[in-house]
Amino acid sequence: MIDFNKYSKTKPIAFIIKGTREEVGTYSEMAIKLFEMLYQFNPNLFERLANEKFKNPKSPLIAKNDYEILNRSKKLSNADIYIEMHHSTASFVRFMYLVLHEYGMEEDFQIITKENNNG
Repeated sequence: MIDFNKYSKTKPIAFIIKGTREEVGTYSEMAIKLFEMLYQFNPNLFERLANEKFKNPKSPLIAKNDYEILNRSKKLSNADIYIEMHHSTASFVRFMYLVLHEYGMEEDFQIITKENNNG
């Protein structure tokens, strides 16, 4: 089981998904880039997640319309899908792993932080 809290008070510098490294500066930027990549891998699955799995009417994490998001949202650049951006670090990491789980790609994902970067 992943300890999502271990990422609190860390500074992300990149993530690796399926061997591709993406540079990032924040966990919110990481989530958006990751979700854009996952959408590109399988748009139908991401659409289903937006319409069903993560569409909690009281607190949606992924939505088809920005007005459905309660706090603040960011639109994916490659889809008409909005992501809830109001999260703690641990919540962002948990959210990313929940979506990765749906794709069966948790093992293909690695977060690189300033604190755990070995060069």
